[in-house]
Amino acid sequence: MNDYLWDKSAPADPEVERLERLLGRFRYRGSVPAPRARIRHLRPWLAAAAGVAAALAAVLVPLGRGGGYRVAGVEGRTRVSAGEVLEVVGRSARLRIADLGEVELEPGSRLAVESVERGHAFYLERGRLTARIDAAPRLFQVGTPAGVSIDLGCVYTLAVAEDGETLLEVSTGQVAFAFEDREVYVPAGASCRSVPGRGPSPPVFDDAQPTRKLALDRCAAGLPKEDDLAHLLDLSDRDDALPLFALLFDPAQPIDVREKIYDRFRHHFHLPPESEIPRAAVLGCDGRAREAWLDSLRSNWRRAEVWQSEL
Repeated sequence: MNDYLWDKSAPADPEVERLERLLGRFRYRGSVPAPRARIRHLRPWLAAAAGVAAALAAVLVPLGRGGGYRVAGVEGRTRVSAGEVLEVVGRSARLRIADLGEVELEPGSRLAVESVERGHAFYLERGRLTARIDAAPRLFQVGTPAGVSIDLGCVYTLAVAEDGETLLEVSTGQVAFAFEDREVYVPAGASCRSVPGRGPSPPVFDDAQPTRKLALDRCAAGLPKEDDLAHLLDLSDRDDALPLFALLFDPAQPIDVREKIYDRFRHHFHLPPESEIPRAAVLGCDGRAREAWLDSLRSNWRRAEVWQSEL
């Protein structure tokens, strides 16, 4: 390695090559004077210094997908790579996600690292994790037996029970939770549950009224009482529209229920005109229509205390 650092006559170290690429734009472009004898005597010291620099870089620069992920708190493991499984026993563990943030795993958790072409993907078979990620949307995702949490820049907790039922709780930012061809939007302060084979329930803010939560659960299950939908359509608070948005774009819901939600939203919110996003596209659960409506509604579910916590 020393010969490579001095005259490149030895095989290259991958980490040193990576550092050379990163620092290449600072390379000196002028002519180099012939070395003097006294400079030759410094060769061992220069090589040693370069070796120290490379070692420090290996510590300070987190490993990415190619080299796996750094692990702390698991006996006998310092990193985990694609195709491997991490079992957490006795105490919590931390997983560094490149330079995007970290994941904390509670005891009893079992997490697999998946191989993807772009971004970072994991699978939480059981247990509980807290993800703190600062990245472009959809670069980080965690699969579960009941669906996939897709990071949109956030802090959130994901818990998987022994039967596969999954609970997603978002502290800051926002998360999408996908199951088959359906996706729900979960902002900070809200949560949702998902059941294997059935997918996620409509997300709801944690401080929602208990009576609304019960009415929502019955509607989501297709077993509403007579006044449940009318109760949910009474949008006394804009937060109340969050679970209705999920019901509106759930093709499993009866069309008459979704038509009533559509009409209420048109009356209550400023949304893209029907000439741009037709009624049929919304009721047909078109993906483009959903994203357009979500872009218009998203600001209603961003709370001032959450904005402050993200600054």
